Amino acid sequence: MQHLNSSHKNSFWQRFISLLCIGFISSPASANLINTDFASGFANWQAEVIAYDFGTDTNHTSTGDIFTSYTDNFQLAANQVTLNTSTDQDIEYWSVTMFQIFTIAALNPGQSVWLSLDVNAMLSDAINDFFFVQLRDMDTNNILDLSAGSVFDISAWSMLNLALEFGVQDGDFVLEDSLNISNIQLNTVDVLVSAPPTLSFLFLSSLFIAIKTRRS
Repeated sequence: MQHLNSSHKNSFWQRFISLLCIGFISSPASANLINTDFASGFANWQAEVIAYDFGTDTNHTSTGDIFTSYTDNFQLAANQVTLNTSTDQDIEYWSVTMFQIFTIAALNPGQSVWLSLDVNAMLSDAINDFFFVQLRDMDTNNILDLSAGSVFDISAWSMLNLALEFGVQDGDFVLEDSLNISNIQLNTVDVLVSAPPTLSFLFLSSLFIAIKTRRS
C-alpha cells in the first residue's frame, strides 16, 4: 500500500472537509443510450454506408443493422469501434457512419448530464477527407460538435429526441481513412446539499478525537 506524505495528508483532509459542505455523485444517466462499451457487439447501434459503383457510375446507400455485411468498415475492440473507408475491385465504400437514437430523461433540480468520449481520426488528406462526431436534435437538426473528443455538459439537451452520430468520409479517392471512437460514457451528476453545521462540527470533533487517540 502506498503511504501518503504530509502534504498529501493535508490536501486529503482539506478535500474531505470541503466535501462536507458540497459534494458530487456521478451515476449513469437516465437515458437509453446503451451498449456504449460495445460489450454486446453492435447491439442498439445503427449504421450507414455509401458506396460508389464504378460499373454503373452510381452511389448506393445502405442503412440499418448492416454491420455483418460491411465487416471491413466496422471493427470492434475493447471499449472502442473503428470506422474505415475501403475499396474492392469495383466499389468504393467512401462514407461510413454509425449512430444511436436516445432521449435523456427529465433532470431533477441540481442535476446535470455529461457525455464523454475519445476521438482519433486518421485521414489521408486533411482537406478533402472528412470526419464528424456530433450530438443532433432530430427534431430541429441543431448540432453539438463533439469531434475534439472531451467531456461535454449536455444538460440542456434533456427531454429531446437525440442522435449520437459519428462517421468518416473519403474525398481524395485514397481509401482506408479511419475514425476511432472509444470510452463513451453518459453520466448524471447530483449536487449534494451541505450538511447541517452542528452535524458537521460533531462529526469533525469525533474524527479529531479518533485520530488523536490512534496517534497516542
